[in-house]
Amino acid sequence: MLTETNTDDIEEILIAEVQKRRELWDHTLPINMRSREVIASHWEEISKQLYGAVTPFVASKKWRYLRDSYIRIRNEQQKKKWFSCNKKCEVKVVQTDEFLD
Repeated sequence: MLTETNTDDIEEILIAEVQKRRELWDHTLPINMRSREVIASHWEEISKQLYGAVTPFVASKKWRYLRDSYIRIRNEQQKKKWFSCNKKCEVKVVQTDEFLD
């Protein structure tokens, strides 16, 4: 069973591993570099890097959640021109997902 600390570690590793694989997040790459087979292969590799703690499917869903959280926070920040965050998770997401900008 994953504890909160382990979940935080998994999220940090997940973000770092996704960042290494542009095909998972850079939609400006040619479509042949982002085929379903390539994407599936990357999620398999990431699952292995996470020591099998999550399946490739769960890793991709967790990534989508983290990415969407980052985008939501970034958009709120841009609208308000100031940023105040009391949630540890949101701060971590903002600090680590900046490569998406």
